[in-house]
Amino acid sequence: MVKVSIQDVLNGHQSFTTKTKGPDVWFVERDRDKETGKFSEEYPDEDFLKAVESLEFPSTNDVADVVGCSYTLAYHRLNALEEKEKVTKVEVGNSFVWTKE
Repeated sequence: MVKVSIQDVLNGHQSFTTKTKGPDVWFVERDRDKETGKFSEEYPDEDFLKAVESLEFPSTNDVADVVGCSYTLAYHRLNALEEKEKVTKVEVGNSFVWTKE
C-alpha cells in the first residue's frame, strides 16, 4: 500500500483506487500496462471462480468477502461470468447462490 495525501489524489493521481476497512480509507496504487496504459485487472475471474468453488453455499456477499472486493463488484463480475456460462445462480430468499458450471 502506498501512503498519499487526499490532496495528491484530488490533484489527478488517476492511478490510485480506494479500499475501505471500517472507518479507514486507503489509497492503493494500481499497476498500468506500459504499452497500452490500461490498468491491470485487480480481481481476475479466476479469483471469483475459486471463491465459488471453495464455499458450500456461495452467496454474492460470501464471494465478495473471500475475494476481498465490494458486494457490487462481486455481483457484477459474477453476472458477467454467468453470461460467459462459467457460473449459474439460483435465487434463495433475497440472495443469490452461485455454482460453477
